[in-house]
Amino acid sequence: MAEALKSPRRPRRAGRQPRSRQSVLGKAGDSGLAALGRASRQTLQAQVYDRLKSAVMTGVLAPGQPVSIRGLASALGTSPIPVREALRHLAAERAVEVQPNGSVAVPEMTRARFEDLRRTRLVIEGFATELAAASMTPATIRRVEGLFAQVDALHRSGDVKKFLAQNQRMRFVIYQAIDSPTLMPIIESLWLQVGPFFNLSMAEPHLRRSLSYDLAAINALKRGDGPEARKWIERDISETGDYILSLLKG
Repeated sequence: MAEALKSPRRPRRAGRQPRSRQSVLGKAGDSGLAALGRASRQTLQAQVYDRLKSAVMTGVLAPGQPVSIRGLASALGTSPIPVREALRHLAAERAVEVQPNGSVAVPEMTRARFEDLRRTRLVIEGFATELAAASMTPATIRRVEGLFAQVDALHRSGDVKKFLAQNQRMRFVIYQAIDSPTLMPIIESLWLQVGPFFNLSMAEPHLRRSLSYDLAAINALKRGDGPEARKWIERDISETGDYILSLLKG
């Protein structure tokens, strides 16, 4: 693991005791932040943003659970400055909300907002999948198949966090095949808003059915059949959305 970048130390005031790492992470909501991983020296600002973005998409930052900027900075091994800047961007993308006390949290979801996001995902991600069929190289197909094998194994082992992270990577490899600087930011924005709620979709038999749709889409992409691949991805988005909607209130 690369050494974390630390800000220059300021002189301590007399009688003031330094805060321990444990006391910083001990605040409400901060205890699970070690999963973020330490940021390295290279392109620190971009890395902090990418780590936090991934944490939101894969549910590491739970909806409605406030975390402190200092806690995030400590977990990433950096100063609060790049964390604050990354959170500013994520707030603009509606991925997090700033609380009155200065902490941040992933916003709770309403049924109306989730339904709106699902409708948009069906259009955007279905279209991206259909386009991807014409751009999938043998190497990309092998990578997607490898990621699906990992996702399936993680499903069998019950490792929810890793399952969600690998599932997101698998989908994004498909979408990134079209090399569209217009579509990908839209898809990332949608996942930033719905990703934290995919934890709700981990029940059986829904999850096994969802994986069968992914496999059917991958097989269609191997054949270059964009409309067929789109059908299976849209079915997964739709049925997963139905299941999550049944659990949401308001």
